[in-house]
Order: sequence, then structure tokens, then C-alpha cells
Amino acid sequence: MSNNYHISVFKTPSAALDFTTLAQKLGDIANLVIPFLISIAFFAIILGIAKYIRSAGNEEKVAEGRRVVIWGTVALFLMLSFWGFVLLIKKSLFG
Repeated sequence: MSNNYHISVFKTPSAALDFTTLAQKLGDIANLVIPFLISIAFFAIILGIAKYIRSAGNEEKVAEGRRVVIWGTVALFLMLSFWGFVLLIKKSLFG
């Protein structure tokens, strides 16, 4: 008795998986992951600002809060840029 189970990741027959379908699926995954990462970066900025304000007397903690804000801002900029780049490519290639 043979059990032939086929697990499909993309819910399309393997013969129909072309570049357009793969790019669409990767775009869908990016549209789910990138907003989550953007919210984490935004949360890091807020925590860095709170740490900066709370530790007004301690220079070491102020510098740490400043670093968190700077790296959170860099991460937020990079993720928004990446998301814009993905949308630009998607619009130019697939209309």
C-alpha cells in the first residue's frame, strides 16, 4: 500500500510555478514581515527616547539611550527604504 502525500508550499502545481508566481509569493511574504520589523524598530526608538529621558544624570546611560535611538532610526530608515524598493520593483515589473 503506497501513500503518496504531496505537500505544496505555494498551492500551485509545480509546473505552474514561474518567475511571476514566485516573485508574487515573495512579495506577499515581504508585505507581512516588513511591517512587523518596522514596528519593532519604532518601538526601539521609543524605548531609547525613554531611556535617554529617564537617565538625565548618568552620562553612560544617556549615551546608551542615544545609541538605541540612532540604531533604531537607522533600522527604520533601512526597512522603509527596502519596502519602497520592493514596491518600486513590483510596480515596474508587474504593473
